[in-house]
Amino acid sequence: MLLREIDLNRDDLTAYLGWLRDVENNSFISSARENFQMSELQTFISEKNESSQSLLLGIFYGEAEEMVGTVKLEPIDITAQTAWLGIMIGEPKARGIGVGFDSLVLLTNFAFEQLGLRKLYLGVDPLNQPAIALYKKIGFIHSDEIKNVMCYSR
Repeated sequence: MLLREIDLNRDDLTAYLGWLRDVENNSFISSARENFQMSELQTFISEKNESSQSLLLGIFYGEAEEMVGTVKLEPIDITAQTAWLGIMIGEPKARGIGVGFDSLVLLTNFAFEQLGLRKLYLGVDPLNQPAIALYKKIGFIHSDEIKNVMCYSR
């Protein structure tokens, strides 16, 4: 598995766009909607790639290094040493096989060790029990301060 920046000139974004359009099977992806356009996705990726407060990475899995999802830190606040984390395993066949766990371990280690962050937050739908179990396995706990938010400190 590999986490890397999404390259608009190299990567096929067709699957990514399909995940964002598949509202029925991706009900926990807040930005998912049936009429999501390729131009919107390309603009989104470009903006994240250019921002110093964002880190958007594709999750590439298997021998063919097929993109199966994304992870994101945003906003990254270097002064406060915090960031909000998001993960999307868009490819159904990549769910439940450890891709999310491995991706989050890599991303959280990078956030703490390379970016010098001390605390990560993520929003989570209380109905998404598989995600909550995954986040707890990584070390996230429910926030006492904000409803439907989990945090992880080092």
